[in-house]
Amino acid sequence: MLRLFLLALLWAVNPPALAADHLRPQLLLTASSSRAQNLDLSGRWTYSKDLYRTGLTDINGWVAKSRMQRHRDVDIAAAEAQAGTAFFEFDLDRGPTMQVPGAWNSAEPELRYYDGLIWFQRRFDAPKAATGQRSFLRFEAVNYRAFVYLNGQEVGRHEGGFTPFVIEVTGTLRDQGNRLVVGVDSRHDGQSIPGEITDWDLYGGITRPVRLIQTPATFIDDATLQLTKEQRLVGSIQLNGPRAAGQAVKLSIAALGLKLEARTDAQGLARFETMAPAALKRWTPESPTLYEVEFASGDDRVVDRIGLRTIEVQGSQILLNGQPIFLRGVSLHEEELSANPARRLDDAAARALLQQVKQGLGGNYVRLSHYPHAETLLRAADELGLLVWSEIPVYWTVDWDNKAVLDKARSMQAETIYRDRNRAALVLWSVGNETPVAENRTRFHAALAATVRALDPSRLISAALLVERKGQVLEIADPLLPHLDVVAVNTYAGWYGDDKLEDLAKLQWKLPADKPLLASEFGADALAGVHDASPKPRKWSEEFQAAYYRATLAMLDKLPTLTGLSPWVLKDFRSPRREHPVYQNGWNRKGLLSETGQKKLAFEVMAAYYRLQARRFDVAITVDDLPVHGALPPGVSRLQVAEAHLQAFREAGVTEAWGFVNSRGAEQEGDAALAAWRRAGQPLGNHSYSHMNLGRAASLEAWQEDVVAGEPLIARLMAGSDWRWFRYPYLAVGDGERREAARTWLLERGYRIADVSLSFSDWDYSDAYARCKAVGNEAAVAAMTAHYLRGVDAGIAQALTDSEAVYGRRLPLVLLTHMGAFSAVTLPEVLRRLQAAGARFVPLAQAQADPAYQRFGGGGLIAREAKARGLALPSQSADPTPLEPKSLCR
Repeated sequence: MLRLFLLALLWAVNPPALAADHLRPQLLLTASSSRAQNLDLSGRWTYSKDLYRTGLTDINGWVAKSRMQRHRDVDIAAAEAQAGTAFFEFDLDRGPTMQVPGAWNSAEPELRYYDGLIWFQRRFDAPKAATGQRSFLRFEAVNYRAFVYLNGQEVGRHEGGFTPFVIEVTGTLRDQGNRLVVGVDSRHDGQSIPGEITDWDLYGGITRPVRLIQTPATFIDDATLQLTKEQRLVGSIQLNGPRAAGQAVKLSIAALGLKLEARTDAQGLARFETMAPAALKRWTPESPTLYEVEFASGDDRVVDRIGLRTIEVQGSQILLNGQPIFLRGVSLHEEELSANPARRLDDAAARALLQQVKQGLGGNYVRLSHYPHAETLLRAADELGLLVWSEIPVYWTVDWDNKAVLDKARSMQAETIYRDRNRAALVLWSVGNETPVAENRTRFHAALAATVRALDPSRLISAALLVERKGQVLEIADPLLPHLDVVAVNTYAGWYGDDKLEDLAKLQWKLPADKPLLASEFGADALAGVHDASPKPRKWSEEFQAAYYRATLAMLDKLPTLTGLSPWVLKDFRSPRREHPVYQNGWNRKGLLSETGQKKLAFEVMAAYYRLQARRFDVAITVDDLPVHGALPPGVSRLQVAEAHLQAFREAGVTEAWGFVNSRGAEQEGDAALAAWRRAGQPLGNHSYSHMNLGRAASLEAWQEDVVAGEPLIARLMAGSDWRWFRYPYLAVGDGERREAARTWLLERGYRIADVSLSFSDWDYSDAYARCKAVGNEAAVAAMTAHYLRGVDAGIAQALTDSEAVYGRRLPLVLLTHMGAFSAVTLPEVLRRLQAAGARFVPLAQAQADPAYQRFGGGGLIAREAKARGLALPSQSADPTPLEPKSLCR
């Protein structure tokens, strides 16, 4: 209701529709780099500083004096050679030069902190154009405001420093001697996005390439293709020109043998849709397949390299191509590796940065902060296999109540979306970073989120949020949450504030349970080469930064919904806010790399963590047969067995372990173990009253009565908490009609069914352990323990191997163990070995949210899925020291 109210309010104060056609830039020229007639205007441009803006206006807002108008199409040297009274106070033909693209802040020392207007000029001859051809200038980015003149005439303006814009110049372009003049104003104010103060360098200038593009009179302005969750290819072609309506258009992918044809409507738009070919390879970070897609109409043709994949959220998981993925990433500013960066991200510079993420850190994800980055970098991410978060610079604060500012932000968002819709790497749109919670702020962000959903419902929406801290509790309770698909949080405990690194382990988090969580920022400053080898290293040292990372990662690892990380930041970057004369000197030093690429100690800490994450798998712990399983050794009680389990869980960081109860055991031996289980905060589910095997039950009704008989005790002990998980005794789900009737009955009764995908047959050892302990045969106990733990190692390896063979990935596993004395004494080592193999302990619901668990059946999940697919799984290697536990100590 709140979301609907906010949207209704937005419509009331901002009547223009949120529809895509309202925000679509007038011209796009998608995939323009593939066009044959494409003149790159990069190179040396002349420039003229204009701090007082005299080239735009005179004092009192009057029209600029002609002697100041930098855009004039005049040969000043020739004019000055003539007699007369006129004179000029500029001459861009004879001005100094700088390289374009690139920020002026790095071009000359005197321009390092220049903030204002500079005029740029480029003289060029146009390629010979065919009759009827049209000509356009495409600027990939100008920071912040651009005033564009060609041959003395103003042809366009643009505001926003990170998005492309296209200007038609067909009627203004000359064959020779063109004079292109661009006034670039870098000043930000209370109505700009971002505002006047940021924590990065607001580089001024023409920071990305400028191209002259020539097309037929009617041309392909936009072309898209994507894969839907329904596994259909959907695409479009938008024509622009006098003959845009009713034209035949084609889309083809030679590598797939795919050819589609359509005809444009009255607005020049054609749509395509077809089932995805069976041979289609989905884009993934491990295999970033890109297809050369050709879009054609008449004598016009563009080609784009496009990857095809799906992205969605299911509960607290992010699914790529239907499979859960953990985002191993880092945040990144658009600065090349250099002691004097100029925001000149050509392909080589972009790849140098991204390879540090992909190869150096072992990442699969990059958070592009805090603005849309260069298209070059997005395309490199597509090719290298790095998922991308893209953000518009609604940063810290803007004029939340100003409709013009909101419209500006929405236009920036639209320009970014229209540019990058074909990039498979891009999966997350962010609508802001670290903005303070307030009603007007939330309304502003909600409007941006609605804009994204209207323009691109195929991707996920997030925002980097602040946490609310109350003592030792960190809570994410932002009213923006209902508008986001993915929760992202920036946290700097241990760097900012009074927390010591050892305090981080004590912090508690209150998180939304139904959304994926990204740790979008965390970090600490270190100057590369500063070291402190003491036990408690000082801030600014590489050792402190590394220790901070270890402590923060340990804290974040405990968060059950954590689905990715993007620590702050890949490399040191320029920031005028940071002026410590020893450690900063205008640089934010939170990089894992120095500005020139020197690795700090924390780089390896993060890389090691990601190596573990790459082989990490989730495990949910379940314990059957509470409170009674197997015989007990002398002097051991059921309560002690339960407490030993609970202690092992605490030490290993297992926050949830479902215990499945046979209530008859509690009637026979008391419920002290169950009460202890609940005091520890662990949940209880139903395992039937008497552990009745459905397949051997006298009737379905008898089995149902046994299930119902187990409920009262569990409901009483759970005291209003959800307890309706059911584990089939013996994992026996029955056959035929009984199987389906029993399952339907359980579901109607509100139960979820706890599956099993990992087990070490601990039940085989329970009675033998009690016998051997009773007769004091410690050698037999040692032998069975060693045998069992070898089986644990083999079982973990086998489950992971089988999972890869059947599903092509590491499946979240559900471990079945039992409330026995042997299980209790070996559990700490079992949990340790799981963690050493890469296990992360998660709640049962989270593990079973994986789509694989939707296939119902008995026995172990992976084995039955392999059987259903007709796959032969490799058998487990034979134990070199075979042992039959049931034969021991008899």
